[in-house]
Amino acid sequence: MRVYVNNDPSQWYKALPVAKKVVAQGAVVFATPWNPPDELCETFTRTKTNSDINHDGIINVFDLVLAKKGLLYGFDSNTASLAADVNQDGSIMVTDIILLQKWLLGKIKSFTE
Repeated sequence: MRVYVNNDPSQWYKALPVAKKVVAQGAVVFATPWNPPDELCETFTRTKTNSDINHDGIINVFDLVLAKKGLLYGFDSNTASLAADVNQDGSIMVTDIILLQKWLLGKIKSFTE
């Protein structure tokens, strides 16, 4: 269970009774601020290599394998997940895999075709 924790550290004590009650009932508690501090946030900028899922500087069959694996089992990082969204529609689906495969085979020249 995720327990709401106020962004203000002086208010964190308010979450403790709820967390204790949930733990007493056998649940696992994740108590984190809803909005993490700026120093814990990552900002991602799309680049021309947004399908470079393994971030090695090139788009190749290894990226295709990671995209398929990520679609089935989840991605290792947010940057890999963003890179796998080949058509940049905000979600990773089979269409992204197909676009990447077609691009690697030379059937299309861009991911917007």
